[in-house]
Amino acid sequence: MQDSEDRYLNDYFQLKDKELRELSIGIAEGRTLVDRLFDSSLKIRSVLSTPANRTHYEKLASPECPVIIREPGEIGGIVGFKFHRAVLAAFQRPEFTHLGSIGSLLHAAPGKRLFADCSGIQEGSNLGAIIRSARAFNLGGIILGPKSADPFSRKAVRASAGWVFSMPLLYTHEPETDIAELKTKGFRLLAAETREHGAVDLSGYRSGMNGADQSRESKPGPAEILLLGHEFTGIRPALLKQADALLEIPMNEDVDSLNVGVAAGIFFYALSRAAGS
Repeated sequence: MQDSEDRYLNDYFQLKDKELRELSIGIAEGRTLVDRLFDSSLKIRSVLSTPANRTHYEKLASPECPVIIREPGEIGGIVGFKFHRAVLAAFQRPEFTHLGSIGSLLHAAPGKRLFADCSGIQEGSNLGAIIRSARAFNLGGIILGPKSADPFSRKAVRASAGWVFSMPLLYTHEPETDIAELKTKGFRLLAAETREHGAVDLSGYRSGMNGADQSRESKPGPAEILLLGHEFTGIRPALLKQADALLEIPMNEDVDSLNVGVAAGIFFYALSRAAGS
């Protein structure tokens, strides 16, 4: 039994994101995140817990998922830092869905017609916060690219409060090209921008739609992609020029911008209300 447990404990040793990513492994920390992991469809490799949680996780875990019990001090020695979260779980990172499958997502969940382009987001904490807000406001999925932060890094998983485990993640090697292609297929591109770049007040978006378009009996409007820019350089010009609308969050003139994770939540709320979802 000890040899078997030692094999699984290797997943938790020193917890370096780079090594975990190369092994296609992710780590959830704390009971809230681990419980959300169990609620998802992801494959859980093992659970590492203090004795207090033994019964809870032995009930949740499948026979193929060992629940390894250690004292907090022992766990701290394994993970490489003082351990206060009572439980961790190692999971197999899923394969990303290709952006070309976005139509299938719309067909399966027609009410989820807003997506967020995070192909330029490079901070894990920001990406995690965006995913958490996206889950809260019923988005259809998150678009990622080669330069995106790792959505399954420990920082991103924590910032998402575990909602990354149940959020569709759509990947493309060429965000500018593939998102522009979606525009030709009827998707509407919205850019989160500032007034100095010609953006208009977010609260007025869709105010020009006629009554028929807003009626309950009307067909749903076009699916939309909200373009979110890099934390410092903003939306890439090749994407920005494709935008159908540039929208801003009105704010105190002394403040030029908001953190992208905060701004995304405001955009998601306003756009989901405008869509009636």
